[in-house]
Amino acid sequence: MTSNSHRTKVLIIDDDPGIRTTLKFMLSPYKDFDVIFASNGLDGVKKVSEEYPQVVIIDLMLPDVHGADIAEEVRHEYKRVSKNVKLLAISALRSDDAIDLAARAGFDDFITKPFHAPTLIDLIYKYIGKPGRKSKS
Repeated sequence: MTSNSHRTKVLIIDDDPGIRTTLKFMLSPYKDFDVIFASNGLDGVKKVSEEYPQVVIIDLMLPDVHGADIAEEVRHEYKRVSKNVKLLAISALRSDDAIDLAARAGFDDFITKPFHAPTLIDLIYKYIGKPGRKSKS
């Protein structure tokens, strides 16, 4: 069993309870991940400064704060404390404009809803520098 100190903290910021439940179901079998959830942008920013997750998955279209604004705040906070973070944008928007906005806001990657578990899990492993989908025990 993997100790908590070696687990990757993944923060998911999404207002849709169905998406949060789906992501919890997708990621819970992987013992490499310690998954944290926030249901809005303000709570997400607060959890970033409390938990310092290695990966933050942010819905671009949150009702309280735009995902791009959250990404900028997260980058600023991590720069302030000299830590690294990987930001993944998720959105139902499939336009080039949404992808360009995410890139300009500092996201490392963009995932379109609906997404497949293997795609998301492989991206997380890619950005934490570990081989993918091996830790289901």
